[in-house]
Amino acid sequence: MWRVLGTLSGGPETVTVLADACLLQQPTMTKVLDRMERSGLVTRQQDARDRRLVRVHLAPKGETMLAELLVAARAHEAEVVARHPDAAAIKDLLRALIARQGRKHRPRA
Repeated sequence: MWRVLGTLSGGPETVTVLADACLLQQPTMTKVLDRMERSGLVTRQQDARDRRLVRVHLAPKGETMLAELLVAARAHEAEVVARHPDAAAIKDLLRALIARQGRKHRPRA
């Protein structure tokens, strides 16, 4: 749920984008979204431009949960960084690896 909420913090996304971001197969992502929708965390709406697509949106309850999780995540991160002096360098390395991986998987024009 954390990855879904975090991904949706940037705005509505398709189920496919969410599945990729959460490293899940699409059927599994659909089941996760079913539970999250029943819990009032997300809503699904048909895309206005392409009716074949469904966009997942954060519901108000999901926005509240995300805000609370972000506070906890930032506090945890600060604690880890304080205990491990190399954590900041490791974070930079991980960001670079993620960016490089994203470039490898983008279709070429």
